[in-house]
Amino acid sequence: MSSVPVSLFHVAEKSRQILDLSKLVEQMLVNQLNEWQKASLYCPPVAMNVSAQSIRDKQFAQRLQEMLQQYRLSPSSILVEITEGSLMTKDGEEAEGLELLHAQGIKLSVDDFGTGYSSLSYLKRLPLTELKIDKTFVDGLGVDENDEAIAQAILGMAKALGLRTVAEGVETQQQLEWLQRQGCDQIQGYLLSKPISAAEFEQLLRNMDQERS
Repeated sequence: MSSVPVSLFHVAEKSRQILDLSKLVEQMLVNQLNEWQKASLYCPPVAMNVSAQSIRDKQFAQRLQEMLQQYRLSPSSILVEITEGSLMTKDGEEAEGLELLHAQGIKLSVDDFGTGYSSLSYLKRLPLTELKIDKTFVDGLGVDENDEAIAQAILGMAKALGLRTVAEGVETQQQLEWLQRQGCDQIQGYLLSKPISAAEFEQLLRNMDQERS
């Protein structure tokens, strides 16, 4: 659900409009997951970027839970992503929202890890599932020792904390092979696919179903 330009999110986050935008994205995602479920298509968890304002919104976790229950969707069908930079911005309000989502069975991810300034103590205190290594560091894998050192540190820390790791923006076979050697769990990026429409993704799911059967 990352088709909206980043600049629009930045503008929306400076106002209450981000909450209205988030509600629209939530409903679109749940509706689409429901359509795929009705078509008996297996879909892996879909990541949804969520702003710090939404996490602090007392109604967010309840609203998401009610939508999932309405369509009889598993909480594991959605992965909520929050950026490291927006993690814990005031008085720990995000922690309460993240705990509520975790209690519902919704997995949580820290996006763009390594670019923010949040305290590392949050990683052990919050109910997180995965860390996503920012593309800034992935770009230099296999060619830049500094990027490799940072990526290794993130992978080692995540493993020690029992967190899954995802490398963002993987574009080359060299980057993939480096990440495989270092034990990174998952990747995303143009090496796998450029952004595609919901209809194209549905066809991909159908093709995968046919291969399994």
